[in-house]
Amino acid sequence: MELGRFLIHAATLDAFERGIVAEPLRAERAYEERAARLERELASGRGGSIVPIVSAVFGDLDYHGTGGSISDVLLTGGGSCEGLTHLLAAALHDSVLAPYAFVRTWGGGPVGHLAPVYRVGGEGTDLLSGSTPIGGVELRADELVEVYARHHGLAPALDGPSSAGVGTSGERPTLARGYPPNADAYGGSVPLFAERAIASVRVDRGEELPAEDRARIAAASLDRVVGLSDDAQRDLSTCGVRSIVARPSRFHAWLDAEPIEIDVEPALPLSTISALLRDAARLERRPAAAGVRGVAEAACLHETYRIAARHLAFARRPQLSLEASRRARASRELAEQRTADLAWTDALREELFGLVYADSITAIPAVADRLLEGAALTKPEAPWPFERPWSEVVVALLDEPHTQARALTLVEATPIRTRLSLAVTVASLPAAPSRSVQLPPESNLARAARALAQMAKQPPRDLEDSLRSAAEHGMPPSWIEELRGLRD
Repeated sequence: MELGRFLIHAATLDAFERGIVAEPLRAERAYEERAARLERELASGRGGSIVPIVSAVFGDLDYHGTGGSISDVLLTGGGSCEGLTHLLAAALHDSVLAPYAFVRTWGGGPVGHLAPVYRVGGEGTDLLSGSTPIGGVELRADELVEVYARHHGLAPALDGPSSAGVGTSGERPTLARGYPPNADAYGGSVPLFAERAIASVRVDRGEELPAEDRARIAAASLDRVVGLSDDAQRDLSTCGVRSIVARPSRFHAWLDAEPIEIDVEPALPLSTISALLRDAARLERRPAAAGVRGVAEAACLHETYRIAARHLAFARRPQLSLEASRRARASRELAEQRTADLAWTDALREELFGLVYADSITAIPAVADRLLEGAALTKPEAPWPFERPWSEVVVALLDEPHTQARALTLVEATPIRTRLSLAVTVASLPAAPSRSVQLPPESNLARAARALAQMAKQPPRDLEDSLRSAAEHGMPPSWIEELRGLRD
């Protein structure tokens, strides 16, 4: 276990230099336990792919992009690519698999990347992704000792571009200056957080595909069947927040005989947060879209990181929550800048409003303003792609304080059938897990929604009974008169 111990004590020295508390003895004990488990797995004779074996020992570790050493990974249950790579490479090296233990580094792109590689002959497996590594520079696991020496000026530096930024948030120690220099960018996506750091599924011999691969194949099949455009295909995979986020619901309670309102939001499981941030990482890796989609995609990243920050806080991950908040602010500023730079026309406003995920990007006032203008230009009964109703975006605008009053005015100018349909939508929202909306109690839409909710408890017998019941339950008189006009 010499390489593992060396890396733990090297990390301890680096931590002391920065005034960070380290616990090398605890880290060593944790490493010895992991190494012993790996030896037992290897001795079990089950054989097969290396990925399931490594996953059985290290599959409980998570990945996060806020730095950390091998000791941090061992003591906290997760870390960045550098700490995880040091742990896995050292564990392989200190077992019977030493000849097959390698490390690969990518120095290009906005941030470098590091991965542990298991290599037999010409075939290598990146243990963090479960795939064959492409690009970068590979070194034997025991060469991490030389990496440490170069980083600290104890060995001659290698010529070439620096790998600075590998696995660090800027606060935690890293060996970035010691890795072999190269300009290759990592080809995969590296999320802010992933519940499982080690690849847990390896597709071999017809095994079931991972969910994300099934979704990708399904999307490709859909394109072949209905001929979706490139833009529509891009939009379908842009904003994952639409399908997995449960919004707060408001409940009434009593405290010391006084009524109060409580907002209750179900905490997302770590697996869902991981999926959300994986979608964000993929979106960030795409070439920047131009025009309206450039605005919308930045706004989607803002919404994704804003929600992730809240739920990471619920999950007691304060550092990750702060980093997600920082990324949310950066994405918001980007969306605002792109909105200001675009010469908006009615066609562009309608294009923004027509995006399949438009109802998820209303939190930024500058973007919400353009969406509201698009809603005013669009007929509510217009057929939108994938039959997405006009009301979805309008309900989202009604839910934002910045646009609520103007959205209510817009609703009042629509035909009575549209208003009634929207009131039905609002009335059913308390039972829906994905959306709730708080309207001014005396607004016509809120009054109509309350009346419809009450009428649903005792359905009217006929149209005249419906109008009479609507009036009794407080539906706006002007709406009732318009409905009578439809009957006549």
